[in-house]
Amino acid sequence: MFRVAAVYCNKEAGLPCEKTGVARAFAFTVTSAMRRTLALFQQALKSSSSLPERTRPLLEHLTPPRRPLKGTGTNTVSQALKWATPPRNVLLVNKDDDRVRNSLVTLAQHLHDTYPGVNILLEPSASETLRQALPYAYTFENISDLHRTCDAVITLGGDGTILHAASLFSTTKVPPILSFSLGTLGFLLPFNFRDFREAWEDMYHGRARVLRRMRIGCRAFTSTGIPITRGVFGEGGAGMIQQAMNEVNLHRGREPHLTLLEIYADNKFVTEAVADGLIVATPTGSTAYNLSAGGPIVHPGVDALMLTPICPRSLSFRPMIFPTSTRLQLRLSEKSRGAAEVSMDGRMACVLNQGEYLEIGVGDGLGIAHKEGEESEDRGGILCVGRGEDDGWVQDVNELLRWNQSFQGRTLAHGNGE
Repeated sequence: MFRVAAVYCNKEAGLPCEKTGVARAFAFTVTSAMRRTLALFQQALKSSSSLPERTRPLLEHLTPPRRPLKGTGTNTVSQALKWATPPRNVLLVNKDDDRVRNSLVTLAQHLHDTYPGVNILLEPSASETLRQALPYAYTFENISDLHRTCDAVITLGGDGTILHAASLFSTTKVPPILSFSLGTLGFLLPFNFRDFREAWEDMYHGRARVLRRMRIGCRAFTSTGIPITRGVFGEGGAGMIQQAMNEVNLHRGREPHLTLLEIYADNKFVTEAVADGLIVATPTGSTAYNLSAGGPIVHPGVDALMLTPICPRSLSFRPMIFPTSTRLQLRLSEKSRGAAEVSMDGRMACVLNQGEYLEIGVGDGLGIAHKEGEESEDRGGILCVGRGEDDGWVQDVNELLRWNQSFQGRTLAHGNGE
């Protein structure tokens, strides 16, 4: 071993090496292996643990474009994003696609060259494929490092990419999110990628407008009220609140029978539902699974909780809307014939057994308190950078959903009157 190492060292230092073929073969083999190892070591991204603490965003209420009706309060859509200090640590999250990865490299290179004080953060999974293209980027070894350092998030992809980025902060406050559409139409994608320079510049210098999209928190309990630590509810400690941007879904899953669910609002019995399941959605999630299940379409500037049944046995069980101060409890009845699956934003959370229940709410209603010095307006929500004074929501509903458009008009457009 030492002889081979000496051969390698002599060879690398330019000193005479043994002339035997065996020695030369060993030297070549060890040299190649060590070079490969050294190359991998050099390509590994730096750890985010050395980065400075995150800077908190500030909100400034703007004068609404039209005077609000008396008693309606502040226009939550018209808010400006400000910074005490410009963001320094930016997480880039991309859809797993070659074209999107190329766009991410373009964006990262622009940030690195134009904003030398900005550090690029990548997910560990992305760092494996991008470490050669972005050797100056950082990655995080554990999720607490990300929570401690990340100032802002930039997503490249579709709505699912934004949901994934938000899920990385399911137990803490989400940094402001700037989203770019790369080929996938959705309700959460305000910017085309060709505008990334201007959009980032506005965000960096505190000229961007934001829309606060609320999140809902969820906890799971046993029949005796003990916090469940199975699945995602075991992440970050027992009884930790997990938060979702779109919805919490309680569904029969693979069970062949309908579930029997007891619904409570602020500890008051609402009804007993026999159905495939129940959805508790945010206004942002109202155009997702909630819409497919027959729930209402709600503007994201409205603070509300939507309770929508999935294939209920009773035709009279209609969707309900609750204020965000309500704490909902969904209990899997002891009389239910099987277990039920819990998912949050399309992510499997855990399985509930008979008698176990979920508590779902928003902000202080579920014990989610903000830290001292933080703006109370963004408590429990996500600050999404928008296109300007008009959030474009009405246009998206019409263009993406083709809401209330006539089928007859489409037939006539093709010139076929049959």
